[in-house]
Amino acid sequence: MFNYHRCLLHRLFFLFRRILLLTAGGLTGFVVMAQPMLPSEVESAIAESPLSFETVSIWIAPVDSGIPIVDYQSHIPRTPASITKAITTGISLFLLGENYRWKTEFYTNGSINNATLDGDLIIKGYGNPYMVEEKLMDMVVELRNLGINHIDGDVILDNSYFINEVESPDSFDGHGLEAYNALPNALSINFRTVELVFNNHDGKISVSTIPKLNYTNIQNNMTFNRSKRCRGKGFAPRIKVDRAQDLVIVSGSMSRACKQKSIKKVLSDAGDLFFGNFRKAWLTSGGSMGENWYYGQANDSLTLLYRGLSRPLYEQISAMNKHSNNLMTRQLFLTMGAELTQPPATLEKSRAVVMNKLKQLGIPLQGLFIDNGSGLSRHTKLSAAQMGVFLIAMQDARVRPFFENSLSIVGVDGTLRRRLRGTPLAGNAIGKTGTLKNAKSVVGYLTSQSGRKYAYAMLFEGKRAKAGRGLMDAVMQWIYTL
Repeated sequence: MFNYHRCLLHRLFFLFRRILLLTAGGLTGFVVMAQPMLPSEVESAIAESPLSFETVSIWIAPVDSGIPIVDYQSHIPRTPASITKAITTGISLFLLGENYRWKTEFYTNGSINNATLDGDLIIKGYGNPYMVEEKLMDMVVELRNLGINHIDGDVILDNSYFINEVESPDSFDGHGLEAYNALPNALSINFRTVELVFNNHDGKISVSTIPKLNYTNIQNNMTFNRSKRCRGKGFAPRIKVDRAQDLVIVSGSMSRACKQKSIKKVLSDAGDLFFGNFRKAWLTSGGSMGENWYYGQANDSLTLLYRGLSRPLYEQISAMNKHSNNLMTRQLFLTMGAELTQPPATLEKSRAVVMNKLKQLGIPLQGLFIDNGSGLSRHTKLSAAQMGVFLIAMQDARVRPFFENSLSIVGVDGTLRRRLRGTPLAGNAIGKTGTLKNAKSVVGYLTSQSGRKYAYAMLFEGKRAKAGRGLMDAVMQWIYTL
């Protein structure tokens, strides 16, 4: 009975609004269009959910026509959360191309003599989103194959491809040590994370990092506790970073039952972490080198030793969308700004080139703002209609297969792997999810039982937004019946 009254009140509200709109339209030459009523099945699904009608935006259209069959409050700009990544990755396919690869360049101001690099090694990063230690090791092997066993000079790191602004990783939610808050850098590696290792040896607790960091110091205040187990309260470190002093303060306690434990956190300067990983790889390969590094810039007077290339863009965007990797997407967003204008990359340049391409694709820009490209922002705003029109534009044959392959498969992988299992939608729908406090969203494509393909965009806001998963699933199941 409660849901019936919710639906009835909702219908009376929209009937009254349609009368007002039509009246206004009559006074101005029928310029104003009335918003269509919701299909009864969708209306009932909203009424049965914990969400109120005014917090819901839904846009659904068959991709062959692009004409919406559900267009409910779709022009309200809302906080999209991580569905923003779909825009960043999709636009990158147009602007950079699916085979775009990031460079990492190795230069010297000296020469190779008797297996020794007599001079400095200059490493220039270009923001590879998926630079990991394994890939760096491959590059080290290529350098060693040039006949270099020992590096006699210093290592100079060039991260100037992205502008280096002072920004706090704590600014979003105060959890700057977590990987999802890591800030982009042209020399980012391992998603900016460091392994912090706790060892209980001879009744003492030691704390170290992997890799070893040159300019990041650890203040170890760890103590033993009385717990009999090495979990829960038995391992309870507290980490604080004084970034101005390059100091990691480790306190808290651990059980004597713990022999070795480790956690991964964003602790250090990007350069110190990159150098630590490079030196580790170089020594592991059998080479030798010193411990000194500093920041500088490559120039035309240097000799290029080797240019490493990343995985292609079409492979990298799968990790960004399926696993909702914030840092990778932010690196990509900045890359577009640098490549389509000129380095160094800035957020302003990236926003400009992305917005320009959205305009070219026919997406209305009113109320649309993209902050950093990842969706980890309270400032980013877009509407369900803008997202829907974008999804239709991504059916362009040049980019469609790469874009769709990057999205999570319902009931199979990514952030949708646990959704709608055991239903006909499992393996038959793809999408990108988004969740922040007071915001929940999902967008993607779904093939109905009739074989027709639909694009869908659902954006929810408000204190109960996180409880909107059931409504999303219900709407997707209704689309399947069409």
